[in-house]
Amino acid sequence: MKILIISKLYGLKAGARGIQVYKLIKLLLEEGIEIDLITASNSEEFNHKKLNIYYFDVPKPKNIFQKVFLKFKEEYWNASVNNQVVKSIVNTYYSIKNLKHDILLTISYPFYTHIAGLFIHNINKTKWITFFSDPFPFLPEVYMKIWDKLFLSQKIKLYNNISLICDAVILPSHKQLQYMNQKPCNNIISKSNIIPHIGFNHDDVIDEYMVKLLNDNFLVYLGNLTKERTSVNLVKALNAFNSDYKNYFAGLLVFGRVSEKFLRIKKKFDSNKIIYIMQNISFYESIKIASQARCLLLIEANMKFSPFLPSKLADYVSGNVPIMAITPKESEVRNILSNDPYRICVMDDFNEIFNGLKYIFFEKQFIKAKMVENKYFKPEEVLKAYKELFKF
Repeated sequence: MKILIISKLYGLKAGARGIQVYKLIKLLLEEGIEIDLITASNSEEFNHKKLNIYYFDVPKPKNIFQKVFLKFKEEYWNASVNNQVVKSIVNTYYSIKNLKHDILLTISYPFYTHIAGLFIHNINKTKWITFFSDPFPFLPEVYMKIWDKLFLSQKIKLYNNISLICDAVILPSHKQLQYMNQKPCNNIISKSNIIPHIGFNHDDVIDEYMVKLLNDNFLVYLGNLTKERTSVNLVKALNAFNSDYKNYFAGLLVFGRVSEKFLRIKKKFDSNKIIYIMQNISFYESIKIASQARCLLLIEANMKFSPFLPSKLADYVSGNVPIMAITPKESEVRNILSNDPYRICVMDDFNEIFNGLKYIFFEKQFIKAKMVENKYFKPEEVLKAYKELFKF
């Protein structure tokens, strides 16, 4: 079998979406599947005789003004059939020597990869699968920026056209399907396939310094902490818990970049002695930490309903350590963790977060708990779902 994959992002240095594409390609190659990848990420993760990488051009900003301008420009590309990036992808496709593929898989975000897929599907009539890592064309209000609202009617029309023509749709969660299936968008239930993100097998050994650090009673957050996920209630609860149970709690370690909003709140509540911003680390380092931490913290934005399934959860669960997730009452995270007494979900509420910390770091039955393996994100289980889909 030979698959053509189109994804702007690819590789361990290309953020959460790029890492997921990397994991998927690695799994498929191990199954003997040949892959042609069209991407804008210049990655040298690994060489494989059955992986051919072709690059398309995306303008790169040189300063903050260009960055803002290109963000608006990207939303135009996501709403326009005739634009420079789509043309670049299609031209790159024509540069491939052997254009015979069994499957065309287009992966967003951004959406323009699917627009390019529409052109290529019309050319080669290959079975076409679209993968939406995040909701489209709507986002929850907390995430909606001015540029997301631009060209919205055009995006809806293009999305409806593409979701009608493609052969199958992959979504990582049932909640995302529920969210995307609202009017005026097409009903995609009949062609949707829920395939979760790919976890990681934790078999690396962490260095001695990190073992000592993590053996202290730290709560650990991995990844960038954006302003949407910044929680005043979390900072207040951390301060209060440290005051009452300082012998049982060392503080919060954040491995990654944090928003200016979070830094302001941290300073306002004088939390420098319990919240530590560590360096941004590599993917493999984060995996090692996820398998050694006392407890991992996951944060979703404060909203009534979450249509997201954070890819971070796949690696967290694979780490086989306790998790505290700050997540809305309706969320896929809550559904997945609901039957696990040692992975707890709390609302963005001071009392719930405080009691969650108390349960994790103070309750004896929790401290002595033996984790039960969660197979939901296991690579071999996710691979089965993809192989079944490729048979259609």
